[in-house]
Amino acid sequence: MRKMFLAAVGLLLCFAAHSAKPNSKWCYMYGVDFSEVQVFGAMESEEDFAQAFENINLLFITEADKYDVSQTIGHSVKLVLEPMMNLLKECDYEDLKTYDDECPEIDIAECVESYDLEQEEGIGVVIIAKFLNKPEKYGEYAIVVFDIATRNVIKSVDVFGAAGGFGLRNFWAKSVCNVLTSAYIKLPK
Repeated sequence: MRKMFLAAVGLLLCFAAHSAKPNSKWCYMYGVDFSEVQVFGAMESEEDFAQAFENINLLFITEADKYDVSQTIGHSVKLVLEPMMNLLKECDYEDLKTYDDECPEIDIAECVESYDLEQEEGIGVVIIAKFLNKPEKYGEYAIVVFDIATRNVIKSVDVFGAAGGFGLRNFWAKSVCNVLTSAYIKLPK
């Protein structure tokens, strides 16, 4: 009887140890990457935008129900904003404003490769802001799903979100919210 008990305890400990390891199927949401975005037709300063971009990312915490990425990708996610917040604090946004009303080409794979992440495996999700058009009131983004271990992009979908609201943060946060509620990206199994 004692051997059966020890065997059962051993199995439970093995199961607990296995489930404590990071799950390679776990999804991590890193927020919105504004480091490569270009803005057309806006009068606010680069400093104003830098503050607004940080505050938009904080909405994933303060208004989690409204900015729920799990609905967009059909999979539960763990929110990890620190890498994106650090990246955004390092940006100088010297090329933020543009006189061209066309969305620029952004190397999505290069962006993903540059992220400084603690996680070593699993699935990463990031929204990369590409273009914000104030006169036409919309933002263009790429929702990117990638393998954290290899940094290979699994899926990248370009999406548009209508902007609106009072204040710089709210105006562009509305476009992020609209992207999350209108897009659906099915993750591969």
